[in-house]
Amino acid sequence: MKIAVYTIALNEEEFVERWYNSVKDADYILIADTGSTDRTAEIAKSLGINVFNISIKPWRFDDARNTALALIPDDIDMCVSLDMDEVISEGWREELEKMNGNQITYVFNNDHVKYSFVNNRIHSRHGYRWTYLMHEAIVADRIEQDTEFCYGIEVTHMPNRDKPRNQYLDLIKAALDENPTIARYYKYYTDALVSLERFEEAEQYYLKMLEIPGFNNSDSAHVYRILSRIIPEKFGEYMLCCLGVAPDRREPYYYIAKWYSENDRWEDCLSWCERALEVKDITVDIFKDNDAWGEPMLELYEKAKENKK
Repeated sequence: MKIAVYTIALNEEEFVERWYNSVKDADYILIADTGSTDRTAEIAKSLGINVFNISIKPWRFDDARNTALALIPDDIDMCVSLDMDEVISEGWREELEKMNGNQITYVFNNDHVKYSFVNNRIHSRHGYRWTYLMHEAIVADRIEQDTEFCYGIEVTHMPNRDKPRNQYLDLIKAALDENPTIARYYKYYTDALVSLERFEEAEQYYLKMLEIPGFNNSDSAHVYRILSRIIPEKFGEYMLCCLGVAPDRREPYYYIAKWYSENDRWEDCLSWCERALEVKDITVDIFKDNDAWGEPMLELYEKAKENKK
């Protein structure tokens, strides 16, 4: 199996070496540079990475990624799309070589906001294309999609936290206007509004997102969790909604227990901790919160027992 790793990049010099060390086991590594003015291209070339300069006007992320994909040699079997601020787990190549599907899904860890979900940016060289103006998706094109989950591959997003999160606000709004029935664009737009602390405006768009047909319980729970945080005076209202759509998940019980601890109501905190710990099955999706399944949960439980005495 011949494997390529590819990405688009703009002024990513701080990430080039880390990204390369993560993907260097690939047969072909490609960066499509969209106009960097820093040392991104220079550093990449010094590491032996294939660097191409591309220009996309008007700017669309899907067009940029499709241009990058088209630059990959035809004899490549599988492609891994990995952004410059992401890293892929050690041993990924050996795990990928065990797979037979033409699209491989895997766990994606978003370090910036501490949640995990399943992503699908590993695909065959031919028969796939990118779509959507921003926060683009890879889709099957003229082939029958054969998706397989790989338990041995994880990708972790490790961004520069000082980088403005709202730099594409107008582009995101344009994408939302272009796709008014696609929930993901409400999510991206509301996330940007939250980064600007425009909470009341974000609340209205989050509520609109919940009305979209096909919105599943995990997605709804995730939205209610965010609403409970950005509109703290409505914590109880939104967290009860969260619990209502995800009663079999540990996360809402943990959040309620944590709220009680912050308000020195330790008996209630302990009760909700116990209810949280009764949930044993982990679901890996956008709603999964590592704190609810790790030391923070156990520490809160022990603290609640101690303070209840």
